[in-house]
Formats: sequence, C-alpha cells, structure tokens
Amino acid sequence: EKLYVASMHEGTLMQTERELEQTVRPLTQDEEIEKMFFSNFTIETSEKLEAMEKFVSSSNVSRIVSGLLIEVVEEDHTQHLGEIVNLYSELMRRVRCEASAEVTFGV
Repeated sequence: EKLYVASMHEGTLMQTERELEQTVRPLTQDEEIEKMFFSNFTIETSEKLEAMEKFVSSSNVSRIVSGLLIEVVEEDHTQHLGEIVNLYSELMRRVRCEASAEVTFGV
C-alpha cells in the first residue's frame, strides 16, 4: 500500500511497476541470491544493508524502489519481496482495468 501511494504521489506508478519487474523480480527468483544473501544469517544486517545500498546505486532505480529495497533489508523482511512485487503488479493490472476471467462451457 505504501509503495503504491508513494508512487502515485511521485507520479511514477508505471515506472515503479517496470523497475519492480525488471530489477526486483529477478532478485526474488534467483535461488543463489536467496541462499547466499537474503537467507544467509551469517551476514549481519548492516553488511546486507551496505551491499543493498551499493546495488541500488549501481542499478539506477528510482528513489521509491531503492527505498523499498533498503527497507526490506533493514527490517529483515526480504522474504516478502516477491509477494510485494506480485501484489503491486496485480494492483496495477486492476488500475489499468485489465481483467482475467475463466470461462467454462457446458457445465
């Protein structure tokens, strides 16, 4: 919710969606990143935060998406990152009035 409201306030709804799909979703689907970084409890949060800040600055994402990435690392909520991307994507489909329907015949 905060992500959508912040993006709407900045006028960057579509940009946020694009960055989530192109930059964040691949992070959530990479098993090695999950195992070696997100779920690795031997790495201190401060080290993860520093690494994420470097990633954010080198990936050239918006202030909104960089804030999200920093916050999930800081709060140790990286396990929710994929869900956040999925929910935002679904919300944007609804905003654009894109609907999916299942139609069955002869039931």
